[in-house]
Amino acid sequence: MVPTASELFGLKHFGIIYNFMLIGNPVGALLFSGLLAGSVYDAEAAKQGSSTCLGPECFRLTFFVLAGICCIGSILGLFLTIRIRPVYQMLYASGSFRLPQGSGH
Repeated sequence: MVPTASELFGLKHFGIIYNFMLIGNPVGALLFSGLLAGSVYDAEAAKQGSSTCLGPECFRLTFFVLAGICCIGSILGLFLTIRIRPVYQMLYASGSFRLPQGSGH
């Protein structure tokens, strides 16, 4: 992510961009592990009438939510790939990133 962010947004405000990239992991862990999975598990355990949940329904909703978020992330990644392709074509077409021609090896 670090090289991609520097190539997409430049190095002028890289410190701010880097900090936003780093904050994603703890925020995601809090939202998905702490709040979503915990509340779904507790709700399913309450339906079963105990403090522990047994069976696949304990995390079924959590699985579907996270699968949906992964699909959205994949679509956004594909969109970013398509959007940034002309930039890389322009960089490589200029010859600045081409390997020097060897002696026929």
